[in-house]
Amino acid sequence: MHTRRDATRDSALSAFSLDVSRDLLRAVTGRPSDTSLGSRITGSDSLGIYTQLPLPELASLLSLLLDAYASTAYKEHFEFIDYLRAEKSQEKIEGLNARLLEDLRSRSITDAHLAAPETLDWIDVAGFRFSYDSEEPLRNDPSIGQYLGRTTAEDLTIDRLKRDRVVAVHDTHKKSWSIFESLVYEAKIDGTLYVLTGGDWFRVHLEFAERVEADLARLGHLEGLPTADLGSDEDAYNRKAADALGAVLLDKRFVYDGGPDKMEVCDLLLADKTLVHVKLRGKSSTLSHLFAQGVASGERVLSDPEFRRQARGLVMGTGQEFSDAFPHGRPEVGKYTVAFVVITRSVRQEFLTLPFFSRVSLRAAARRLELLGFNVKVAAVREVSADP
Repeated sequence: MHTRRDATRDSALSAFSLDVSRDLLRAVTGRPSDTSLGSRITGSDSLGIYTQLPLPELASLLSLLLDAYASTAYKEHFEFIDYLRAEKSQEKIEGLNARLLEDLRSRSITDAHLAAPETLDWIDVAGFRFSYDSEEPLRNDPSIGQYLGRTTAEDLTIDRLKRDRVVAVHDTHKKSWSIFESLVYEAKIDGTLYVLTGGDWFRVHLEFAERVEADLARLGHLEGLPTADLGSDEDAYNRKAADALGAVLLDKRFVYDGGPDKMEVCDLLLADKTLVHVKLRGKSSTLSHLFAQGVASGERVLSDPEFRRQARGLVMGTGQEFSDAFPHGRPEVGKYTVAFVVITRSVRQEFLTLPFFSRVSLRAAARRLELLGFNVKVAAVREVSADP
């Protein structure tokens, strides 16, 4: 997600609700504590300063800026920016680009997807296509698989990735970005995790990555799930799992707010008050939606009597063992579990075979649910060939 936030007056960093465990700070504007640098500064790699210094004094200002650049004073309040650092070594970037091309040419795209690299006004976005074919049908999201299907391995180069473009078609205009800018990709090289996003390479601080992995490793595991039949969709798997576990199938059964919004309580409800949310492993955005749905549903079960009333209506008649899953009064949250299940055919060794930013999203969701008092469990379900 791309977000820009402005405060109407000088404010502390906390006013911007920045989640330092998952947000990448691209640029910042504010008033420096050292007013000799100016009354307001803005930037990221480059720096913009509002100052009324006369021209002859700019040399001394540059000296102060160089000292500030070399200082580590930022670590007192902004140490989190070291979690994700832009890669500046041209030699390393060339090696990372070579690795990217190797994976794309071999169609190893489990760690790559395409996304608009900036915020969009989605109200009038009709869809996406590629610049080399103005007649192709619009898609809701740009597809890396579709793009690679129109290119040969020999033709695939960094120059071509920077030349070909993803086009967002609006009702009144078009906007486009290079394929390279739109790629989201990650690779682990020599023990370091690198992420490509917005056309820039970032390296993930090892200590931060280790903390993410440690937090995920302590999550409980949901047992007893059946495997998924190869090629089956979420609906088919949910039906299979409901039969195997004796669960209530709530997939595609919604609770309404009285407006256009609707929400699934969960995909499967187990007799022990486990709310199971299931998704096919795909884009990071799809998986992030899975985790966000689990948090939103858990919050509503805990705090919203009307939500619980409608949820009770969905499970009525399914058996006595589910009659108290959504009580009239406030639930005893410690008796509830929220479980996230990822259906995957990936052979990645990472947690649940998830890419790094999806693991960060899962960690954030688990932290929120545990703070509310829920137990959290996870499971990866493999796709296998159905029995003859």
